[in-house]
Amino acid sequence: AGTAFKPFGTTIAGAGYVTGSDISAGNVAGGVVNVAQSFKTTNSSYHPVSGKQNNSYTQGTRMVVPWNMTKINGNVTSWGYLISCWDCHSPPVAPTTLTMTVTAHGAAAVNAMRGNPTVPTPASAPVATTNEATLCKVCHAGYDSSTINNHGVGSAFSSSTNNGMSIYLNYACNYCHSSLGYLNAAGTAVRPVRAQDVHGVNALPTAQQGTRTGRWATGADKRPYAFIRNTYMLQNHEPLSIGGTTYTKQCSGVNATSPCSNSMGSYTAGGTY
Repeated sequence: AGTAFKPFGTTIAGAGYVTGSDISAGNVAGGVVNVAQSFKTTNSSYHPVSGKQNNSYTQGTRMVVPWNMTKINGNVTSWGYLISCWDCHSPPVAPTTLTMTVTAHGAAAVNAMRGNPTVPTPASAPVATTNEATLCKVCHAGYDSSTINNHGVGSAFSSSTNNGMSIYLNYACNYCHSSLGYLNAAGTAVRPVRAQDVHGVNALPTAQQGTRTGRWATGADKRPYAFIRNTYMLQNHEPLSIGGTTYTKQCSGVNATSPCSNSMGSYTAGGTY
C-alpha cells in the first residue's frame, strides 16, 4: 500500500508531519521527510547539495580537505563547492573523496553515516571518543581541538562565552545546531527534526519553539541563520548582518538544565549572511 509520500505504507506521527507542512513530502500528513525542501537555495541555511553556498566562515582552516577552499570572512559574493549525499551518507571507513554511491542500496552499518550526528539527549557532559558528535567534524575543522570557550579564529564565534560551555563546543555540535540539542522548555527530551537540522531549513521547528511563530524573536529577517536551531537554549540568536542589514548580534540563552549561562558570558556574535 505504499505511495511516493509513504513508500513503505506507514504514517509518521511526529510533530510537524502534517498537511501543509514543509517537513512532510508533498505536504501529505505523515509522509516522509521533504529533503528537497531542506536543500532549497532560497533557504536561510542549507548544505550545498542542490546549489552552492556563500557562507564565508566555512573555508580555509575551518574546513577539512578537500572542502577547504579559501574565501574572505564576511564576503557573501564568493561561492564554495557543491557536496554530494555521500559526503555524509557513507561508512566511517570510506575514503574522503567518493566517486560512486556506497549506501544507496544498503550497508552493513546500522547507521551508514561518516560519524555520529548527535550526543545522547539528555546527556552528561560529552567526552571525546565516547559519546561525542563526530559527523560534523568530518568536514568542519578545528572544533573538537579548541581549548578556549569559543570556536576560535576564522569562525563567526570567536569571542568568549560562559566557561561551562567549552566541552559542549568541542564535542556536542547538536546542542546548539539541532532543534533540540538538550531539553525543551518543559524539561522533556524530544527527538530533533532530522533532515531540517542538518540539511537546511527556512523556519524553526514548531514543536520546539513554544509560543514562537517559526522565526527568531527580533529583526526584520527572522530566520534561523548559521544553522542555529535550539530555541530553548539559545532564545535570541542573531548574526552580525543579513543582506547588508546590521543586527543586534546576540545569542542569549537560559540558565535551567542547560550548559549555557543566561547571558552567555561576554559573547558577541558574528557572521555575515
